[in-house]
Amino acid sequence: MIAIVDFGSQYTQLIAKRFRRLGFKAQVFPSKTTAKDLTTQFPDRSLQGIVLSGSPSSVGKGGDPDISLLEMDLPILAICFGYQFIARQMGGKVEASTHREYGQAWVDRVIGVEAGEFLVDIPERFRVWMSHGDSVVAVPQDAEVFLRSEGKIAAFWMPKRQIWALQFHPEVYHSQYGEEIFKNFAEKICGVRSGQWSVAQALELVLEKLRHDLRDVPELYCAVSGGTDSTVLAVLLSQVTRV
Repeated sequence: MIAIVDFGSQYTQLIAKRFRRLGFKAQVFPSKTTAKDLTTQFPDRSLQGIVLSGSPSSVGKGGDPDISLLEMDLPILAICFGYQFIARQMGGKVEASTHREYGQAWVDRVIGVEAGEFLVDIPERFRVWMSHGDSVVAVPQDAEVFLRSEGKIAAFWMPKRQIWALQFHPEVYHSQYGEEIFKNFAEKICGVRSGQWSVAQALELVLEKLRHDLRDVPELYCAVSGGTDSTVLAVLLSQVTRV
């Protein structure tokens, strides 16, 4: 299982979808999630990795991740805001940019830095999607930069702490090799087995929960607006109730 901590990024659900399409279990958690919350939810230690999402906010403005997440001894993938948080928290430096970087950019691998197995099947240069107003101008002491964009830091890793941090958004369609990035993180770094999640499995779990929760409900009404959410709910309810 991969836990995705959501800090308000418009792309957070895309991260979950990327992992799930590759067959990995992934679940989104709210920004205030702590290490204790995750330990309580996964007492069987089935949690194998953590993703820190992007955010419309800047680090240090009251919406930072709980630092206890960094002490869980699990691999961490930090994206955009998460990347800036890791840099600042670990002793690096983050500064506001003179202008927001939004759109296509090209990143180049740093010669001699492999970043573990994170870059397996990824070329020396590829296109990514940037969306940020702050930038990391100095990485933590124990970090190694492994991707640059026009000479600027675009990604670093901290091998002693199992942290990989990206300024760009690999989850969006515009970024090349996003699938390889998520697959390498889940499979090669976290040790998550592909094939643990599928739409069919997820559907059966939802139906089973509905059957359990509604088993003593004598009568049920479902209002349908015509939108996707209410229509899907109506269909699901029709599968577990007598119309």
